[in-house]
Amino acid sequence: MKAFKRISVPLLLAVLVLIPFWELIWLPTDQVVAGRDIDFMFLQWWRFGLESARQGELPLWNPNLFSGVPFLANPQPAHFYPPVWLMWVLPATRLVGVLIVFHIWLSGLGMYGWLRREGAERMGALFGGVIYAFSGYFAVRIFAGHLGVVMTLAWLPMLYWAYKVALQRNSYAAAVLAGIVMALAFLAGHTASFLYLGLALAAYALCQAWKLSLIH
Repeated sequence: MKAFKRISVPLLLAVLVLIPFWELIWLPTDQVVAGRDIDFMFLQWWRFGLESARQGELPLWNPNLFSGVPFLANPQPAHFYPPVWLMWVLPATRLVGVLIVFHIWLSGLGMYGWLRREGAERMGALFGGVIYAFSGYFAVRIFAGHLGVVMTLAWLPMLYWAYKVALQRNSYAAAVLAGIVMALAFLAGHTASFLYLGLALAAYALCQAWKLSLIH
């Protein structure tokens, strides 16, 4: 147990995530992870956005679908989400793998941080983080190609952690941190999942308010 206390939890979680998902970050440019949503939606969106930007055009409108549809206003391609900006330096198929690995790691790290903030022991919090990161919900979404769902809901435990920190420290800096986490979850692109995330946060906030009312 003493040796475990000296181990970096973010690094340990990274290793645990890379063991099963290592090949995803080295995908050949002609291979797709899984799911038609990746092949027919995300890859096409990103390629269209890149081609338009390289031609000096702001991709407000996509004329290739139906009689044309709004493009930049569509939240699902997550154009304004910082991790997606890696499309400028990575092949689109490889970007999918990197995004999956990063968000699985992020979900585990967020759950670990939140459970620790709630008073869990280090080993118990790590176990909770691993369980959440490798849960069936994420596994099914990955192989179905629901990338936006994975990217959005990966922020849920991190949002709980940030809210708890803001509540305990009662400072503007902590409140801004929580706001940044919420903004990143919103920019991740899946509007329905963000709504669920907001409802979950509201329920958590009500529980915290009830606990504080009992104390005082």
